[in-house]
Order: sequence, then structure tokens, then C-alpha cells
Amino acid sequence: QNLKITLPQLSELISFHMICHTFEDNEILDVLPMFNLRTLSILSLNSVQTCINNTSNIINLTIHTCSLEHLLYYLFKYFPMLKYLNVECISRYNHSIKDDNSLINKYNGIHLKQLIIGLFKYNFEDFEILVK
Repeated sequence: QNLKITLPQLSELISFHMICHTFEDNEILDVLPMFNLRTLSILSLNSVQTCINNTSNIINLTIHTCSLEHLLYYLFKYFPMLKYLNVECISRYNHSIKDDNSLINKYNGIHLKQLIIGLFKYNFEDFEILVK
């Protein structure tokens, strides 16, 4: 609770790492000052969809776990300036990947310089969809 009170006062915050299961990401992201934030570490992309506007200035993002679908359809919508991405685990959530160019190519990582993937639980064809 103290963290939720303190965070909004840190308007000059440029880096925030919160990889723990004590709080839900959205509890923290709701109060986190995003304007100057450039580096962020989060558990997943699930809460980002409701907590971050699409003009995020974050350039360095670490995600503990997410699905390939979330990366393809949401990542660059919410993090358009992203240069460095580290995903510890990209796991399958019982969905097939559709190579739907209208969705995938709508937002792309034109600024991305570095991609680190710890564990990729999909096949090579899905990896090709991710990197093209």
C-alpha cells in the first residue's frame, strides 16, 4: 500500500523494475508515472492493455512471461519506441498463431535493436512470424 502512495510522487522516475508476485502489475502500473519512464520490467503484458496509453516512451522492456499473440498484437501498439526487448519466456496459451498481416503489420518494431528470448515454446514457423 505504501508503494501505491509513493509511486505517483516520483515524476522523474526513468526506470522501474517490478518482477514479483506480491502485487498485480495493474495495481502498480495504474499509479506509476509514465511520462519520463524509459525502462520497465513487468510480469506480463496482460495488465498493460488497460494501464498504459499508446504514447508510451519506454525504450527498454523486460517481460517475465507472455504469449506470442500478445507480442504480435499488443507489444508495439503500447511500446512504439521500443529498442530493447527481453522476454524470459514466450509460452503457448492454447492458441494458434494466425499470420494475419492486417493485425501483425499494423504495429511493428521499427526501432527495435535488440531482442532477447530466454525460452520460446513455439515452433520455428511461429518464430518466423515473430521476426518478420
